[in-house]
Amino acid sequence: MNSKYVLNIDDVEDVIAATREPMYSGDATVDRYTSDEAAALQRALTRFSAFADGTVGSEYRFRAECQQDVDLFMHAISAYVERPWTITRDESGGFPDVEVQFCLTKAIRPRSLLWAANTVVDGHVIVQTLALAEDYTGERDMDLNPNIHCVELSPIEQETIQMFLSSSEYSQRMRRLVEHAEEQAASMALAIAYVTSAPPPMIQVGLLRC
Repeated sequence: MNSKYVLNIDDVEDVIAATREPMYSGDATVDRYTSDEAAALQRALTRFSAFADGTVGSEYRFRAECQQDVDLFMHAISAYVERPWTITRDESGGFPDVEVQFCLTKAIRPRSLLWAANTVVDGHVIVQTLALAEDYTGERDMDLNPNIHCVELSPIEQETIQMFLSSSEYSQRMRRLVEHAEEQAASMALAIAYVTSAPPPMIQVGLLRC
């Protein structure tokens, strides 16, 4: 059987665990942490509707640690938002955070937006600050760390497919950009060697993680 279709029992257990009531260990610190996260998730489920009706025209805002996180999230949901989205840098707190505002042009479940943000590696700042523009404060809900398999946030199939296709297209563009950048760097290295009669410098090009 193709491994692509093998059921991962750990994933199944994670999905089941996400639907259970919080477990209490008897350790006050652990119990408080568990209950705080459960309360944060409940707040998010209250703020983010499970229904797409009436979402067209809604404006959202969020913060992110860097431009790359913004790009990953916004290109995942790009089929649902107006271009261009508004990006500003906020260094008031001592950190070069990026602040973004976007408008929905196609109906999507608000919980699916939170799910897409949650799929961004190290995208916790987006998850913890994402809100309707009129409700946005920029403050992080530090206890909001949803399980990636949280069934309450899972998109419907059509949304999942669209976001996957959009992310894949963006990934392909980034690969082509890296290839072109490497070709350009190699061309520069040869030009430098020709002018200086020195061996071509070793130049490595790649996407940097913020």
